[in-house]
Amino acid sequence: MKDDHQEIAKSALTSASKGAAIAAASSILTGAAITSTPVTTFFGLVTLGTTTAVAAPVVITAGVLGAVTFGTIAGYNKYKKVKRINEQFKKAGG
Repeated sequence: MKDDHQEIAKSALTSASKGAAIAAASSILTGAAITSTPVTTFFGLVTLGTTTAVAAPVVITAGVLGAVTFGTIAGYNKYKKVKRINEQFKKAGG
């Protein structure tokens, strides 16, 4: 049974790392993590130019949420698969 747990954990961690990378990259590519800030402001009224930057907290949050979501889903799916295989093995008399 220990091997089954290792297989489930491996699947969850692998998918979590992939999910974190996908979610973080998606947050940047979709513009959700992009912020614009004024470069020069005169008298608080006129803005000349803006610069864009990636908001690190948004990327980190997206990465964590992606890791938790993908890891949980993958772990649960692997658990169901292992459980089904074990039940079939018991029915077969093993």
